[in-house]
Amino acid sequence: MALHNWVYGHAFVPLSANATHPKVLVMPPSAYLAAAGELLSGNFSGGYFGRALKQIPDWLSGPAESYATAPLNGAAIVILAYVVIGGRRFDPWLRLIGAAALAQHAVALFYVPSARYYFLAWFLIMLVVAAWLRQIGVGWIEQHYPDACKRIVAAPLAQRLASSLSNLEHAAAHERLESAPSCDQLPLTNTAAVTRRNP
Repeated sequence: MALHNWVYGHAFVPLSANATHPKVLVMPPSAYLAAAGELLSGNFSGGYFGRALKQIPDWLSGPAESYATAPLNGAAIVILAYVVIGGRRFDPWLRLIGAAALAQHAVALFYVPSARYYFLAWFLIMLVVAAWLRQIGVGWIEQHYPDACKRIVAAPLAQRLASSLSNLEHAAAHERLESAPSCDQLPLTNTAAVTRRNP
């Protein structure tokens, strides 16, 4: 990027020069402080509180860019924070991935929350939430909502999905068996070494 800026902009800018542009940095920390002041005073004439109320749903609208997905994405953020901060039972590498995603999402609180800038962060959240579901989430849901889980498992769509996943697993296992070398394909040197060790 620095070379691009030097060649086309005739200026040495290592990353970006618009980090503080008001159309990019739409909600700086000072704006959140002003929003809190408006909330405490009850005077919303400055418009900062309204900007904060718009910034957060815009961020949580996620890759779908729909307010309908904001509650689901908000729950994913809560799970992400749980895994990073209090989830010592999780693998350290998973927590590191979660911390990277959390750091990326912190930027969205201040800068324009265009979905294309945060695809990687939402993908990392998906990985962390999937791990949480496998280790904790599914068991917790089965324990607290057993009847709902039974209805979901018995649903035709769930049955078809389970059958498709089972077929994929069988196909992958069959492909691994076919690609594995047979005894006739093993190197002769290894066979000779085994014969010497076991006369």
